[in-house]
Amino acid sequence: MPVIRLGSIPRTVSALRRVAKRRRLGGLPTWRCCPATMAYLCVLVTTYWISMRLLPRDEALRLLLSISTNMNNLAHHPVRSLLGSALFPAPPLLSVSGVLTVGVGIAGCLGLVERVYGRWRAVGLAAAGHLGATCLTVPVVLFGVSSHRYDTAELHTFDFGVSYVAVAAMAAIVHRLPRVVRPLWLLSGVGYLLSDADWYGWLPDFTTIGHLCAVAIGLGASRGLRRIDRPGNEARSARTGEALGPGFPRDDVELERID
Repeated sequence: MPVIRLGSIPRTVSALRRVAKRRRLGGLPTWRCCPATMAYLCVLVTTYWISMRLLPRDEALRLLLSISTNMNNLAHHPVRSLLGSALFPAPPLLSVSGVLTVGVGIAGCLGLVERVYGRWRAVGLAAAGHLGATCLTVPVVLFGVSSHRYDTAELHTFDFGVSYVAVAAMAAIVHRLPRVVRPLWLLSGVGYLLSDADWYGWLPDFTTIGHLCAVAIGLGASRGLRRIDRPGNEARSARTGEALGPGFPRDDVELERID
């Protein structure tokens, strides 16, 4: 049995802190370094309070159905459904899935992307995750209904929330994690998504497929963001003010290659 020396614990903790600081993994989003993420979180809290607390139940259901990205809404008012569905978090907010989505995915991972790579890259990632995953599920729903695996009610059901944004952000920051943590991060995330799925024979529900598409989008974004971490690219991007969010100290840039 290995012997753990108490004197080595502070050194280990200090080393972990240095790794987190070097990769900028620590810290909560603030208005100074993550204004877009903070504004998005405020919108999500406000819309959740309006739909779950302020409005009568019938009016809230009509509102949420009108901004859902089901086939009926996408055919008749796609802009309203695509934009509106990303502004209302799915209830309950104080649950495991709610905390993972809003707390870890939006506040933690999307905030990290904005803090390190800038506001517009974070906004672009959020848009790509939500719009891309939503659009990719459309043929899946149509196939599932036509093959009688999905019920026809799926064509006009509730479908809103920010989980596609959160999942894409979680996958996008994988390159900033230590190498040994990356497989565990991805496998545990995908495993959780699959374990929470409803299966119709071999076909999972379309939301799970959307989540897997968001993972793929996030990994593609991670590949692009990793190029910015290369010394030459990061220095050039920092000089033009694109790599870091507003208010982030320029003299804190560490030009090191992240493997």
